Amino acid sequence: MRGEIIVSCGSYPNVPLVGPQGAINYNPLLALRQGGYPIRQPPSDLEVTPFVIHGPKALKIGNLRKIAQAWQHVVQKGAELDSRSFGASQSYKTWLQARIQAIGLIGGLPYVQSDQGIEIPEVIKIEEFEQILGQLETEQQTLKRKLEQKQAEVLQERLLKEESMKKARLEHQYRIRMASCLQAADVEMGLRRVERNQMALENESLKETITTLEETIATLTVDETEKDNELRSLRKKVHSFEAGHLRIQADLELSVDEGWKSLTQLVEKRTKAYEAQAVVQELQATIVEGKPRAQATSKIAQHMVDALKALQATKDSSKISKELAQLLELCEEFRDTTSTSSET
Repeated sequence: MRGEIIVSCGSYPNVPLVGPQGAINYNPLLALRQGGYPIRQPPSDLEVTPFVIHGPKALKIGNLRKIAQAWQHVVQKGAELDSRSFGASQSYKTWLQARIQAIGLIGGLPYVQSDQGIEIPEVIKIEEFEQILGQLETEQQTLKRKLEQKQAEVLQERLLKEESMKKARLEHQYRIRMASCLQAADVEMGLRRVERNQMALENESLKETITTLEETIATLTVDETEKDNELRSLRKKVHSFEAGHLRIQADLELSVDEGWKSLTQLVEKRTKAYEAQAVVQELQATIVEGKPRAQATSKIAQHMVDALKALQATKDSSKISKELAQLLELCEEFRDTTSTSSET
């Protein structure tokens, strides 16, 4: 789709331009074919008159104001430039050839007219225009398909290139990782080699320590055997001491039992002695009261009292039995005496 073309600005027959190095103009009518419009006649001398201001003159206030005001009144043309075409009329071509030869634009070479130039008649029929338009649309579609095909090919090539670059990057990264892993493995092997050597030294030291310990254990075993023998001897002595202690304890318990029995007998005998003493005291009282009749028994009673005192003072069990026997004899003698006295 074509747009409008700037033809002139303000009072200028063409388009003025200004820059830091000066001012100049250009003629858009000479570029109608680039915008898709045909050139039917050559431009006038006024339209192609050059407009050039060099240096600081272009930056004067008057020139700048004139150019700025011209750009406020831009003249544009579009549909009135005729139907779409990239051709040019024969009159324009003749003018263009003469212009080129006049200014020497192509270095003096002879101008060769192209046989493929499109002659633009004065009037173009609608049917012909539609036919040309159809051909152009067909060519456009063909070119569009080719462009899409080329774009697809370019995209495919780009994808393949990116994939290959990706593979190359991955391979490079893999190589870097492999190199890093190999370096780490080399360092690890070196460390393990150092550890192995250190362990070998430690094993040698450990073997020496084990040998020393075995010798010490052998010595300790001999000492332990001697100590075991001493311990067995001591245990035998302890057993013999324990057996002797048990025997002594049994004898002591037996002696205690016998002592308790003797003490019980002694208590019983002393009880009997106390009872006999009471009887004697009663007899003495009777004798004292019956002095005329008991003079014969006074001596016997005195002997009985002495016997009882001796019995109380005696602690030996064998002597107690003897004293009791004497006391019984005195009691029998006293009984006989008292019975005789009573008969008298």
